[in-house]
Amino acid sequence: MFFTVSGPKMALTDGFDKKAQAKLRKKLKLAQCRMKKCARMDEKSPRVGSTLESLLRENGIYEDAKNCAIKSVLACKLAQIMEAQNLSKARMAERMETSRSQLDRLLDPENDSVTLRTLMRAASAVGMRLEIDLR
Repeated sequence: MFFTVSGPKMALTDGFDKKAQAKLRKKLKLAQCRMKKCARMDEKSPRVGSTLESLLRENGIYEDAKNCAIKSVLACKLAQIMEAQNLSKARMAERMETSRSQLDRLLDPENDSVTLRTLMRAASAVGMRLEIDLR
């Protein structure tokens, strides 16, 4: 997801997809315009509406949205690490001792059927470790 945050406000520009990466500059300009609009609205009324979190909770989709965002971030971060290490998908799958199609599912930000074991193998394959915390 592409967004910008200012204090308790978030301006969402778009969901994550590979084509959107090429248009990042345009997306950032859109976010800046939306933030300026929010600032103008703040001048008129300090309380524009509820927070994104409360809106998602009211609609009963907070946990799903949060899980989707976490998976998207993990997939994006793993792809960036692979690129930084000049690691092809075939070589990454080999290091993980899995198939290329399994790796494609892992790298797909919209596919949420990834197991903890797969995430741990992926982290290990790029020389990192997966940390999970209960709070």
